[in-house]
Amino acid sequence: MMRLWAPWVRWAYGASFDRNTEQYVSRARLHITDFRFLFQDNIKLLILRHS
Repeated sequence: MMRLWAPWVRWAYGASFDRNTEQYVSRARLHITDFRFLFQDNIKLLILRHS
């Protein structure tokens, strides 16, 4: 189902279901202080702080 929605979500929100955002956190000099799943295991909220 997520593959069917992916093009629309990318167009509408600029988001991607398969993006691994965590890999960019340290490069941006941030660190993850907390995270939680907002919808099953598909949508994750990352709470970040500047290092």
